[in-house]
Amino acid sequence: MLDSMYTGEIKDHLIPDNYILVDFSHLKNNVNEVRKLAGTDKHIIAMVKSNAYGHGLIQVSTKLNEMGVHAFGVFTVKEGVDLRSAGITGQILIFGPIHPSLYAFLLHFNLTPVIGCIDEANSIMDFFQEDQVSIHIKIDTGMSRIGFLPDSAIQIFEIFRKNRPNITIDGICTHFSDSSSPDRKFTDQQANEFKHTLEILEKKGFHFSYIHAANSGAILQYPEYLFNAIRPGILLFGVDMLNKYPSFEPVLSLYSHVSMIKWIPKNAYVSYNRTYKTTKSTKIAIIPIGYADGYMYDFSNIGTVLINGNFYPIIGTICMNQFVVDITDSENICLFDRVILIGKDNDKSITLRSLSALTNKLPYEILCRLSESMKRIYKNS
Repeated sequence: MLDSMYTGEIKDHLIPDNYILVDFSHLKNNVNEVRKLAGTDKHIIAMVKSNAYGHGLIQVSTKLNEMGVHAFGVFTVKEGVDLRSAGITGQILIFGPIHPSLYAFLLHFNLTPVIGCIDEANSIMDFFQEDQVSIHIKIDTGMSRIGFLPDSAIQIFEIFRKNRPNITIDGICTHFSDSSSPDRKFTDQQANEFKHTLEILEKKGFHFSYIHAANSGAILQYPEYLFNAIRPGILLFGVDMLNKYPSFEPVLSLYSHVSMIKWIPKNAYVSYNRTYKTTKSTKIAIIPIGYADGYMYDFSNIGTVLINGNFYPIIGTICMNQFVVDITDSENICLFDRVILIGKDNDKSITLRSLSALTNKLPYEILCRLSESMKRIYKNS
């Protein structure tokens, strides 16, 4: 029977599926809100690493390019090559480590590495002895991750100027480690150290097209430290880590559907490891999405979903490809009804912030875990 029906193609749009909805009208709103906060004179370096925080690297970057954003931050050379190959214009910064075997891609695709240690600097100078390339240099003011300590950074600038005038230091940056905290002491300390380094370099004749330090938290809290470029990431996607600006709108929603409905008896165990036991005859729905898709195991026994405008609790552990919800109190749930895992239904919603509070996981992690293979639908209005 199946052989006679098989036509060689599965029509995805005819079959209920798990999918992510990305709303570009909300993305546009958030870009405009960032510009209101930071000023229209600031360069926006949109952080789109890690598949644009789960939203879709190429699609989101293309839309941002159309909105007038002409600088992008990624972590890998491959992400940069993918953006250029998709027609993205403007500066593309590579914030992650780069193996020397990939340096030719920097030149061919006009990608800009962010240099943060002496080994990288020496390797770049060895490879680019004549070619005209641009770099940014990162200063470690307290993150203790990538970046030159201020004293050694000044020496590096001098070495580049003396030995490799073909390499343009187009930008300088640092990274605030605590900019979402209500305690501003450490961020002030980092900013002052960065500004002091800038002053020394400017006195020595160094000038930069891009001076950037402000991540999403700093954009919200530290208008005095925005310099001439900013690096919004999760803020573009509608997550205000301070929870003070309701004008930012969530860009991503996550949906599944009801794949099975049945009754189970009192004292029945649900899912792996018997973490849940029914106390009465219980009507359950199976939702065919799980941690393989990026819906986190942490939601086991504590998460909820929205079906037809009402909340229903997850019972038992999240499995690789499915989980169970208790729908005993429902009267109108049917097979293939839509299930909202992240998103809104009229006046009820499941937000990244609420999921974060529930699990003590950052919204960043919840987003970045969403599988790249999951279908993404892009909505323009």
